[in-house]
Amino acid sequence: MQRRFDQEMNAKKKHYDVELENLEKFQKQTIEKMEGDHHVKLKEETKRIKFEQERDLHRFQDQMKHKKKEVH
Repeated sequence: MQRRFDQEMNAKKKHYDVELENLEKFQKQTIEKMEGDHHVKLKEETKRIKFEQERDLHRFQDQMKHKKKEVH
């Protein structure tokens, strides 16, 4: 009876270990995907902000040119 109990416990422990390992792999894959998605979004946002800043700079420079023309 003790031997059967030990066998069942070992089988359950192995099953638990496999489940835990699978969950760890899944969690690692999920984190890696989220990090990759975040990196892509960060690059896109950086490009967008840079574009907006350059656009605003050109507008400002044009305004300064017009004001300079008005003063002269």
